[in-house]
Amino acid sequence: MASTTYVNLLNLVEPFLGRTKAETVIASQLRRCDATPESLTAGQVARIVNYLCGATTIHLAGDRARQEDLSARLRSFASGGPQS
Repeated sequence: MASTTYVNLLNLVEPFLGRTKAETVIASQLRRCDATPESLTAGQVARIVNYLCGATTIHLAGDRARQEDLSARLRSFASGGPQS
């Protein structure tokens, strides 16, 4: 079963990228902190947030407003703030 942190992160990214791309992007970055969907913690997200922002930006090429919105939400999530 996926950790609450993973589920919340996926729910944050999914509206921007769709489920499949969101899962793929997150999975590719989990390797950077030796995490799995089942073991992901908030501390690990904080360590990889810059990589997550970069990886998601690629999929939103041409839509600067959505890129900035998602990056801001990811940074807020990583710092424990609200995800509005």
